[in-house]
Amino acid sequence: MTADQPWVTIREGKAFSASPRDRRFWIDIDWAKAPEGKSSATVTIKGEAVIKAQLTAIRATAQQEREARGAFGGLAGEFSVPATAFTRSVAVDGVRWEAIPDYGRVDAAMSIFPVDAPSFTDPARAPRLDYAIYLATAGEYRVELVTSPTLEVIPGRKLSVAVGLNDQAPVVQTVFTPQDTAAQDFLGAKHAVNSANNARTMHFNVMVDRAGRHTLKVCMIDPTVVIQTIIVSNEEPKKTYFGPPAADHLAAPTGA
Repeated sequence: MTADQPWVTIREGKAFSASPRDRRFWIDIDWAKAPEGKSSATVTIKGEAVIKAQLTAIRATAQQEREARGAFGGLAGEFSVPATAFTRSVAVDGVRWEAIPDYGRVDAAMSIFPVDAPSFTDPARAPRLDYAIYLATAGEYRVELVTSPTLEVIPGRKLSVAVGLNDQAPVVQTVFTPQDTAAQDFLGAKHAVNSANNARTMHFNVMVDRAGRHTLKVCMIDPTVVIQTIIVSNEEPKKTYFGPPAADHLAAPTGA
């Protein structure tokens, strides 16, 4: 097994089985040698047949590394942000976001306290969480909030929450809409799936006018919403149980 670029490293590891015909190789990138920007390489496997595999690596420029320091993000593909990794939490009239340890699929989730707090009609004036993210390109991005499969435990509170980017007006999404209440409610068609997954995913679209560092804002509307993870992507997200890993490619993320 060989590579045609010096920044591709190949290491043989322990095989899956005891068979002498079974061999396992690890392919990685030596980022100190990789050029900045997007580069391609070919890995050639020679055995009974010759197989060629294409590899693409994207290395951040020095400016991108500076802008992304302390932020979540990446240069390609989707990434996630732990709900507890906010850079700022804004409370309003004693209503605030707080962590719930060992919740759902994650080490800790975020929810509103007190749990019977009044709803907010204006997300711009509501309790919010700010997250530092780095986006490599402009365009439309999809933001997914992986929340708990909470039901409408307080009558009239439809489990609304808002997401915004920088100074843009936050976009409000609601779980228990007139069209979806029956499906989301107890014994509804979506309730079984949400309960089995121990999660409900809410979808938002935001427009990004430039590449670089941004502030993603999650604003309260109704109490009892519990956020486990935030997923950001400019392409159709892959269907996985835990979602993409937290993106610390460019710099170690900071939490609070």
